[in-house]
Amino acid sequence: MWILADAFPGPALLVVGGGIFLAMEVGITLGESVILWLMKWGPYPRSLLDAIVMNIASGFLGTVFSLLMFPTLASALSSTQSLVLTLVLHGSITLLMETAVLLVLRHKPLGKTVSVTLVANLVSYSCLSLVIVAMAL
Repeated sequence: MWILADAFPGPALLVVGGGIFLAMEVGITLGESVILWLMKWGPYPRSLLDAIVMNIASGFLGTVFSLLMFPTLASALSSTQSLVLTLVLHGSITLLMETAVLLVLRHKPLGKTVSVTLVANLVSYSCLSLVIVAMAL
């Protein structure tokens, strides 16, 4: 079963270890800050700050969620062994959490916030998928 750092940081930390986990989180945050900036979310310092806050918040919320729901989700996902299902589940949870954080943080229109969060996470999850496939080879 695959555990992705964004939505379920607790199990991911146990699977990949602290150093790799930290490097992944820094890479994800920097990548998402560039996406926010390119999509005109704000000047780069604000985009970086918002990316840091939304990733810390989703990491915290994901840890709480994984502690409460991990056995149920692990059981469901292990029965299918589907990387695609795991990516969709984790991506959806992350999208909801990070959109909510950005809405509270900046009070921008819902459509703009959802599109920025969606693109940032599509890029992040695409890169993570490539890393997962490369590690599996």
